[in-house]
Amino acid sequence: MNTKLIFLIGIITVLILGTSAYGLENFSYNWWKVAFKSPVEFSQPVEVGLDAVSLLNPPNADFKTVQIEITLVAVPKNMKEDLGNTNEDVIEYVKVVFLGTTEPPLETMDRSFLENTITGQVLDMVIPHDGMMEFYLVPLSNGDSLAIAFRWNLSVQREEVEKIISMVSSTLKEIPEK
Repeated sequence: MNTKLIFLIGIITVLILGTSAYGLENFSYNWWKVAFKSPVEFSQPVEVGLDAVSLLNPPNADFKTVQIEITLVAVPKNMKEDLGNTNEDVIEYVKVVFLGTTEPPLETMDRSFLENTITGQVLDMVIPHDGMMEFYLVPLSNGDSLAIAFRWNLSVQREEVEKIISMVSSTLKEIPEK
């Protein structure tokens, strides 16, 4: 009897320690009107402009040493109206003002955000370091939008980036207004 109990406790301990050791823990983030999860830890949101933040990985990185960055830009519906009311105008504005690029996309990529298929842009980045970026404009239920960009250093494995983008896009939820 004692042997079985010790064995069972051992198995449970291995399962608990094993899952956290292999990165199965998810990290939760929220900002503005949205919340999401990531399989890896990022910093808390760091302001990068009016109505914009970046989350950095590793969490103690600065903008020179960041490996993966998630940038979120609030696009209230009145801002969209001021920019001409088209997604293309908003996308170009966000790219120039918050993402530091005027480059056309290398390709487009479809992903699901908030149960909608969104066509985003894949961009080659050289500032502040060689890297890649995926950028999406996600409509919210009240007419606002969220611009979300995933930027990564070329030293990061594409499979790791894909896990992050997939989890963020599949767990993105609107925070109910109070």
